[in-house]
Amino acid sequence: MKTKTKTKTKTKTKTKLKACIESILKDRGAVGHNNEYLLPTPAGVLEVTVYDTWVACHFRNAFLAAVYTRYSLNRIRVVGSAKWNHHYGDTDATLAIVSFTVAVDHLLDWQPTEAELLTAAKLEIDYLRYQKWQKTKATEFFHAECFDGLSIF
Repeated sequence: MKTKTKTKTKTKTKTKLKACIESILKDRGAVGHNNEYLLPTPAGVLEVTVYDTWVACHFRNAFLAAVYTRYSLNRIRVVGSAKWNHHYGDTDATLAIVSFTVAVDHLLDWQPTEAELLTAAKLEIDYLRYQKWQKTKATEFFHAECFDGLSIF
């Protein structure tokens, strides 16, 4: 009997968490439905998907988001990734709701300086250069390894 009670309690907690997170998003100007939301922020549009025990967040502007989250515990670790997820697992629902609310409110209050906007632009330029370099190096390697010394005639 204890197992059924625990399962029902966990299900109610997950439902409460999901409903509260969705309510927080809507109160802060997010648009959407069925667990999928778009929230305009100073770091660009944030795509949010609400699950039972976590919230998947993805910034459309990965570089400005990287500048915003650089001092955050939940920072974007891979430039170009733009993921800003919040995992709660078995955390108390109230704690998870407060944690998410603080993170979103901090994001919405952020006002990027000119230096931060410049840093984001530089990150994007460096990332594009790196991608171009990777493509060039991969092509050179492929030709050197596969075609070096081969003749089709």
